[in-house]
Amino acid sequence: MSTIVCEEGFNSGDYVDSNLLPITDPLAERLSAPGFDAESYVRELSRNCVGDLELQSHRKRIHAVSDETSQALKKNVYKNYTQFIETSKEISYLEAEMYQLSHQLTEERLLLQSFHDLSLKDDSLQREKKIETEKTNLASLLDMVEGCSQVTEVPGRYIVHQGSLMQLNSETMEPMQLMKAYLLNDSLMLTSILRKRRGPIRYRFRALFELDNLAVVNLKETDEQAFTFKILMFPDNCVFQAETQEKKLEWIQVIDNTKQLHKYMEDAQKRSAAEESKDQKKTNDLLSVDWLKDVPEELDVYLAQRDFEAAVELVQRTTEYLSNFQHSQTARDIRSRVESRVKNVCQQLVIELQGASGTAGKSNPSAVRRVVVMLVKLGRSAKACELFLKNYSRVIDHHFRQLKIEGNTALYISRLSSTFFFGLIEAAEEFRKAFSENNDSASAFVVWCLDELSGFVTRFISQVFGGGSSLSVVAECVHVAAQKCDKLKDVGLELTFQFRSQILEDLSLCLQDSREQLEEQLRHRANAEDWACLDFKKKSDQLTQLIYDMESFGIDDFKNLVYDGSKVDIAQTTVEFCRCVHTFIQDGMKIYIPELHDMFISCLCNLFESQVVHIKSVLGEDAYLQHHDFIRKNAAFILETFLPIMEEKLEDSFGRSVDQLVELHGELEDLLNTDVPQDDIGDGDGPEEEEEVV
Repeated sequence: MSTIVCEEGFNSGDYVDSNLLPITDPLAERLSAPGFDAESYVRELSRNCVGDLELQSHRKRIHAVSDETSQALKKNVYKNYTQFIETSKEISYLEAEMYQLSHQLTEERLLLQSFHDLSLKDDSLQREKKIETEKTNLASLLDMVEGCSQVTEVPGRYIVHQGSLMQLNSETMEPMQLMKAYLLNDSLMLTSILRKRRGPIRYRFRALFELDNLAVVNLKETDEQAFTFKILMFPDNCVFQAETQEKKLEWIQVIDNTKQLHKYMEDAQKRSAAEESKDQKKTNDLLSVDWLKDVPEELDVYLAQRDFEAAVELVQRTTEYLSNFQHSQTARDIRSRVESRVKNVCQQLVIELQGASGTAGKSNPSAVRRVVVMLVKLGRSAKACELFLKNYSRVIDHHFRQLKIEGNTALYISRLSSTFFFGLIEAAEEFRKAFSENNDSASAFVVWCLDELSGFVTRFISQVFGGGSSLSVVAECVHVAAQKCDKLKDVGLELTFQFRSQILEDLSLCLQDSREQLEEQLRHRANAEDWACLDFKKKSDQLTQLIYDMESFGIDDFKNLVYDGSKVDIAQTTVEFCRCVHTFIQDGMKIYIPELHDMFISCLCNLFESQVVHIKSVLGEDAYLQHHDFIRKNAAFILETFLPIMEEKLEDSFGRSVDQLVELHGELEDLLNTDVPQDDIGDGDGPEEEEEVV
């Protein structure tokens, strides 16, 4: 029974506004109490009621209270809705007034701008003053010319030029009468002079000819016809004579100029009237679109509901529609109101993009792309590109911090390179998807990649070159990073050259340090060498490994140096030198770039020179007189067997011969074959024995 009452009455925790329930009903007052507990009320009701009828009666009372509450809620909602409608109407009225005020302010601004432009143009100002003066003179014609009232009534008409002309007979060219001519901006007025007339009126109106219907013809000068010109006025024509040649030419020129100006002004007025009519029609069409009036409010609703896709679609639709009304003031006002909403949408999209980036550096590519695409559609492609790249910078930096620096430098660099370059690949793919229709941002992405590469190189240098790593470790790290960098070619990026260029100086120093360490190591080894054949008795595996190593170097006939099954006719110093030089060449080729060629070959030549100098110094010591043959055999192995093989390998790698090594071969032979003093040779058999040894 308690379940039935709860389902049809009130659940625990429901809040009921006491103002909505009838205050005369005790049951309603209890149900509307702030601390009302439905479960306790049901238990109490079940305990106090006797029989099913009493419970049914109580249930009906609860239903009645529920119905009354629903009615009160409906009335309250209707009342609030009515107030909302009235408020909306007031807002609409206020918005209309604001629009009118904005329109008036715009007109005032344009008017002030016009005055400002006029003040900056002295010529225009002087011309306007002249026109005003001529207009004043036109009004004064009423006091001077009889019967010209209809001429002065035309608005915008003013005097351009005036003067006295003698009218001649067009056939006999005899003088007829002296006339005063007034050239107006749209017509030519002729007046006759009143003789014996007192008062201000001195002329009488004769004729008015429109400039569109007349033409001026310059007549040929003769002794009888000086300073004359003809004015053709369909169907008649008149011949006039000026006082001087200058005045005649002035009349002809000013009439032609005025006709051209009048025609131009008429055409301009027609065009202006047509444009005004067209703009008015567009404005009427614009105002007749109902959905356009509600665009700002719709954008506010979409923004409150966080429906950014609908907001962006509405902005695009509005922008496309208003593009047909570029010169309409109404369109400009609507566009400014929409633009203010667009700024709010962009701000929310920026916040949305930051949320899509994740607080722990875990980016959601689809969410980021969705926000970026919307920003691009809103015309904020530069901002979208900036936020997109900053997001991936945070992601890459977060992945860097997750890496643990362990003892194995090469392993750490491999993970660091994979994290960085695969991050760039992912960023490039997402960038292409997000900015597929906007290629202007591609340069910004390339610049960002170069900046990120600089940060990666800084980490790379601190780990690889900052800890005193050997050349082998450095070469392995550079080789691994370069391989990862080459993967960028799949997405159209080539940063390998930039990467190697930024570590060029460190690679050069590393080569020099490695060469110095090898020279020192070989020097100590040569000083401790007893110059005896290698004996691998009971060490067959080491002998096998030595033969394998030498054959891998390219010395195929190394087995010929093995005798008695376990002995090798070569010194340990020579073996170590070959291994060190071969390793140096292998490591150097891993980090090789054309800019390091001279440095790499120079270091390699120095190693050979250093070893020959060691051998030369040993040959000069008394303690090794009996080992001269064996020492020279080791020197011959280095110069005649090992060095040519290394030359051939480098030539195959470079695709050209290495001139420095070719020259080095001859120089070392000359250095080694320099005569040793006879006292240092001992009890030999003279020159013949020495020649045999050589």
